[in-house]
Amino acid sequence: MVAYFRRIPLSRKREQEAPPRPRLLYEPGPKRNGIPRKFNDGYLRGVAAEERFVRICAEAQRAGKFPAWLRAVMRGSNLADAHGIDFLARTSLDFIPIQVKSSWVGKEKFHAQADRRHIICIVINNRLTDEDIFRTTLEEVSHVWEMMCRARAAP
Repeated sequence: MVAYFRRIPLSRKREQEAPPRPRLLYEPGPKRNGIPRKFNDGYLRGVAAEERFVRICAEAQRAGKFPAWLRAVMRGSNLADAHGIDFLARTSLDFIPIQVKSSWVGKEKFHAQADRRHIICIVINNRLTDEDIFRTTLEEVSHVWEMMCRARAAP
């Protein structure tokens, strides 16, 4: 009973009476002791693949290699990214979703999910040249474009 009435240290009392601190966007986990997590190699490879894809598409657009119906390739929003869409190919009719992966295994895992099979998945790694990547992207987007045109032309 005596321990219940023991005085609280002054530092602990101020801590309890202090106004709540604002929440951060990133709250460190208890196991990390406040140290932000280190990005793994897979994440860094993915970011590098996306940056390379942006560069390839920008160079191709400046060089006039896009077909007339393909207006631009742009990044998706954060909400679209949460649903597996990294980029959107803007065409004269509609948008075509694109996902960029840095490995073939990642592509297979991505397409194994039923709700993501309609998204074009492009693999970008160090073994592929920029021309190969652009050619593959254009083939995939052209295939979807033709299917969209057929669907709109059908009665």
